[in-house]
Amino acid sequence: MRVLWTLSAEQDRADIVDFIAQDNPLAAIRMDEIFSAAVGRLAEHPLLGRPDRSRAPAS
Repeated sequence: MRVLWTLSAEQDRADIVDFIAQDNPLAAIRMDEIFSAAVGRLAEHPLLGRPDRSRAPAS
């Protein structure tokens, strides 16, 4: 499965990493690695994630 990031999700990730980096650059790098690992697991096991909440519920 391929995981697609929305623009707002990409920006949120960058904002989080930048915020952490202000106090602890190494922790920011680690957090980015944690994000990447989580996305990798989600791509391999899509049922681990929450359902897409951006779509309207089926009628």
